[in-house]
Amino acid sequence: MNILFIVLRSVEINSSTSIWNNAVINGLIQNGHSVDVLTLPADKNHSNYDESLTNKKCNIIEIRTSSVQKIANIARKNKLTNKIRGIAYHIRKDFQVYDIGSSYINSIDNIKLKDEKYDLMISSSDPKSSHLFGLEYKNKRNSTIPWIQLWSDPFVGDITSNSNWMKRKIRKEEEKLLNQATKIIYISELLKNDRAKLYPKSAKKMFFYPIPFLEPRVGKSEKKGELTFVYCGDYFSKVRDITPLYEAIRESNHRLIICGNSDVKLKETPNIKIYPRVSYQK
Repeated sequence: MNILFIVLRSVEINSSTSIWNNAVINGLIQNGHSVDVLTLPADKNHSNYDESLTNKKCNIIEIRTSSVQKIANIARKNKLTNKIRGIAYHIRKDFQVYDIGSSYINSIDNIKLKDEKYDLMISSSDPKSSHLFGLEYKNKRNSTIPWIQLWSDPFVGDITSNSNWMKRKIRKEEEKLLNQATKIIYISELLKNDRAKLYPKSAKKMFFYPIPFLEPRVGKSEKKGELTFVYCGDYFSKVRDITPLYEAIRESNHRLIICGNSDVKLKETPNIKIYPRVSYQK
């Protein structure tokens, strides 16, 4: 099949989502499909830019950068404007349903795609605006193409969102997106079951499929009964508390490696190593 894969975040941004998307794309290609990835240009000024995540197996189609994004890219070079950007980002999250990716919706008419060649469209969160872009693409092109939505996190109830008063609006938007999908795939069975109860009209279209990986790496314990665990990802106190994991490993014979940014100050121990966010290659 010829597949259009939509994700409004460059696959070179170092995150679990990028690794997941690359794994899906590579898996489709390995199974004989052709994949065009509609995404944003890589911003080398981004603090999480990671060249080792560049995917050379697919055809990348870049969405024309908006004036908003151009300003953001320039701002990343300046520490003061970068700090202001961070404050503005958190304020914006409390007042808008979608992320900044929604500003690219108006670019759909300028994207040159051979619509008739695609057999399937896949949109992937995060960001959630990828699904909105997919919906607008179908509507503006009057397309009847089958549409698969990949969800790593919920829309309403996402732990990174603090705007409780926006929940009703977000829920309405999530329902609209799910109603238009041909199939909906979640990487968490708990999330799939929860959404099926929340949106019963779309329940039959929902499926659980475990998160894919880029390559298998199976390690062996150096000593019997001792394991090495790794936690890769940010762990800011308002979003995720990993201190129970930290304390449990510290008091055990096992080892733990933590890689991610945080406002929590954890101390290294003989069996726990702590790093900031590291490259995928490392």
